[in-house]
Amino acid sequence: MASNFSNIGLPISSRQEFQDLVTKAASRSTPVPTFVGGAYLHFSTPEGAELWVQVSPDKELVGCNPHFAGGSGYLSDCGFAVDVTRIISIDGSPLDGRLVGSIASEEASGCPIVFDVPDFRQYAARLTLPTRVRCQIAAFPHEFTALPSEDAFRADQAAKLGGPGMAAEAFIPSGTFRPGGESIEPPEAQAVLSGRILAAEQRINSFSGRPFYSLSVKTLGGVIDMPVDPHLVSSAPVVGGVVFGSFWLSGRLLEPLPPPPGAQSAAAPPALPKTTQEKKSKWKFW
Repeated sequence: MASNFSNIGLPISSRQEFQDLVTKAASRSTPVPTFVGGAYLHFSTPEGAELWVQVSPDKELVGCNPHFAGGSGYLSDCGFAVDVTRIISIDGSPLDGRLVGSIASEEASGCPIVFDVPDFRQYAARLTLPTRVRCQIAAFPHEFTALPSEDAFRADQAAKLGGPGMAAEAFIPSGTFRPGGESIEPPEAQAVLSGRILAAEQRINSFSGRPFYSLSVKTLGGVIDMPVDPHLVSSAPVVGGVVFGSFWLSGRLLEPLPPPPGAQSAAAPPALPKTTQEKKSKWKFW
């Protein structure tokens, strides 16, 4: 079954597999301070797969969020510009959080967007609102279709919907409203989108040895990175094709705040738990 983890070549099917994966990754990670207690352990592979392991103030591993640094957001003319208007901390999970705002590009000006931030307490939680940020966004598919051309995409949309359907570049902030129009509160980091494939390749996660697809996709508002579990793909995505689906959005700031005074002292590596079993009740399973 596809998941946010399997989309970056790290399939897990049970709580125990999740704990084993995160404990192993944590031992190979770089500590990242939060300045408010607790820390992140940042694990990454050369293929762009990332894990942001969460460590509580009392040195327990308490959770982990995946991310994908595909590279599109780090190009000067790519990524997303977002006017952030709200910062949301997740109840009961102080190291989790998301940003809410609107896309700042001319083509999608004012379109709402919500995305989770894997290193939320490092920078994003300290933004002064309202503010404009540039960010790299990774879209993790839950449902995914890739068509080889725009014509094929339009034909597929017409067959499924009985009409013209979505544009080849479209972005719907599905985490902000329910089908009947009722607002979702708090808003979720979910979107339904379509986009043109600018780059596509199959990569092998060097940590797990498992394959996944890495796409660079131009959607309404900007360019996003898209990791895809091969089990979601019926035919290999190709450059010039169009993707469509529902996605979880994870984003990192590209122009973060400068570290506050005392940051250096906060960077000491947190101690890891003695055994996974001792901390079993503390884990969040994603």
